[in-house]
Formats: sequence, C-alpha cells, structure tokens
Amino acid sequence: MNTYAICESYWDKTEKKLTRVARKCERLGNPFIFDVIGEEYRTEKNRYGRKVTHKFILVNLEGTAKVEDWEFIATLEVQSTGNIIRRYNTEIEIPMRFRTSPNVCEHCHTSRARVNLYIIHNVTTGEFKQVGGTCLKLYTDGLSLEYITAWIDGVSELESLNGEAPEIGDDYGAGYTYYDVRTVIRYATAIVKKAGYLNSSDSMPTKNAVRELLYANKDIQSKLNLVNNFRLPNGTPKLELADLNISDEEIDAIIDYYNSLDDASEFIHNVQSMLAKGYINPANVGYLCYLPQGYTDHIAREKEKAARAIERHEYFGEEGKRYKGITVKNIREVACFSGCYGMMYIYNIIIDNDVVITWKSSVLLDLSETYSKIDFTVKSHEEYKDTPQTIVTRCKLA
Repeated sequence: MNTYAICESYWDKTEKKLTRVARKCERLGNPFIFDVIGEEYRTEKNRYGRKVTHKFILVNLEGTAKVEDWEFIATLEVQSTGNIIRRYNTEIEIPMRFRTSPNVCEHCHTSRARVNLYIIHNVTTGEFKQVGGTCLKLYTDGLSLEYITAWIDGVSELESLNGEAPEIGDDYGAGYTYYDVRTVIRYATAIVKKAGYLNSSDSMPTKNAVRELLYANKDIQSKLNLVNNFRLPNGTPKLELADLNISDEEIDAIIDYYNSLDDASEFIHNVQSMLAKGYINPANVGYLCYLPQGYTDHIAREKEKAARAIERHEYFGEEGKRYKGITVKNIREVACFSGCYGMMYIYNIIIDNDVVITWKSSVLLDLSETYSKIDFTVKSHEEYKDTPQTIVTRCKLA
C-alpha cells in the first residue's frame, strides 16, 4: 500500500481523475482502490524565499494491478545504453536482468521496436516476465493493456503531484496558503495592543491588518509599512518590529482560555476546532483576530471579580455627618436612568478599607480620570437586596 500527499489545490481535479480511472478499471473487471486517510500541513519556502503553508490530502492506493496470479510491476523502456524501468509496485524487488534485457516479448518471442514492455510477476511461482502490450491479456489470461494503461494513468497522477505545492500562476491556481494559528494570534495581539480590536463593520478591521502581515510575498518591514500606512486608524501608534515579539506564554494563555470554554456557542465551537487543527485558511483569520481582545476582557472581568470579592458592603459613618479627604480606591458606574430632572447616575465608590459607598447624582463622571480623594456627607443607611448601603451626597472628588 502506497501513501501519497496531494496538495489541496490539486485535489478536486485529481479526485475526479482517480474516480474516472477507478470506474474504468472496475468496468474491465479489476479494481483500482484509493482512499483518503487524512491530511497534513507542510511549510516550505516559495519562489520568493517566504515561508508558506499548504494543506495536503493523504491518499492510500491499495494493492496492485493484478488479475489472478499475475500482477503488473513496471514499464520497461529499452535503450542501448541501459533500460529505463518505471516501477508502479514498490513492494517487490525487480531482477537485475531487466536493466539490460533486449526488446523482446517473452510470450511471443518477437523482437521489434516497441515503445514499452511490461514487467509482470506471478505471485504464486515468483516468476518475472517482460511482455509486449498486445500479448499481456493472452499471457496472463486477463491482465489487459487497457487495464494497465488506466492503472498507470491513476498512479502517474498521484506520483506527479505527490508532495508538490503550486506557485502563483500555476494552471491549478495557488489555492489556499494556510496560516499557523499561533502566528495569527501573535500578530492579532500586537495589533490589538496598538489599536484595540476593530470588527468587520469598521473601515479598518483588525483582520485586514493581520492578513497584511501574513502575506507571504513581502518582507516583514514592507508589510509593517503597509499596515502602518493603510491598515491602522489615524492616530494609532506606529507598529514596530519589536511589537510582534509576543511571548509564547501569552499566546498559550489565550489558547488555553478559549479551549477551556464551553463550546455551546457556534463561535467558540469554531474557534476550538481551528485551534485543534493548528492551521487555518485565510477566510477564517477573522475568528482568531478577536481572541486577544476577548482574553483581555476576560482578564479584566477576573480582576474586577477579585476586587469585588474583598469589597465590604457595610454601613459607614454617621447619618448627616460630613467626611473629608477620604481615600478613593475605585469608582464604578453601576446604573443610569432618566428621571424628572434628567439623567441620573449611580456610582459605587470604594474607599479606604474596601468599604463601598453609593452616590446617586446627575453628574456624569469621566471615569478615565484618576480620583484619589473624596469629600461627602452620609445621607442615609439603607438596604438593597438584603445588602447594607451607605448612601452619600454632596460629593467632591479630587
């Protein structure tokens, strides 16, 4: 049994041809059996010296061209300088005599200028013969030239394309160039750190910048220049070569996080399938481009959970009393609504000792600013869903 690796770009046409060969061989009463047993990814340098990855379909060709006890082994092209043997069965040793044998059919014993002789082997007796095309069926009682020609056609298709990947401009087309998922995540992480994540509805989505970096036929500095000039929003800090040095640990953390999630959603299911495969085609780059942002959001949520876990919801101070210069550790807007006097905002303010106080105000705070101190008056001690609340008023932040 021989295994061949056929590039995905060639596979559709190859499969159609092998199917035609199989049908013809079956019609002639002899099998030609091929099975797809899997796939693999191979990374090599293209004509520009850039690394590209292609997917290869792994195909098993079962058995040999065989009828009864006779099996086809090789074609023999007779030459005065030494015969050319093209073997189609790699599992058996061909006797040395065929390297210099004359152009004589060992069935009819005639010598003439044949294009090819055919080496056949008897699996019962171990005998080898070289036979002309017209004598094949007579000598073997069924192993016809038409069958062998069809078999050779199928095997030649597999052997000619075995391990071959197309270049741009080939008749079959260049097909997909697959990308390593870690490389995609690495580039996406670098870009998200510079510009944040931008989805497909944006004029400059993250995936377009990542695809530019993945493109195989340019050097990395040229690709960085294109990204900076055409793929990032105005005002974005320049993406430098050093920015692409995302650690393996950071990439591992992103991958581990998404692999740990429940795959109930279609998005998570697709992402986990791509991560398991290890390579993706260009159409799926957008899926992985979101992962760094999603992981960053997850880390932020975990930090917030950890901070909330130590927060103390208890009564602070005395009702009606004013407090000044109290340390502020954090401020969160927890709700907003429209009231009789316009918009109202509710803030939870974490002060010293992780105590939470609540301020209801028409003031819209800029929470991107840093506040370190607060003056306030305790308005009341209340309860919300069985949780103590200290409601404050007349707040002044600094």
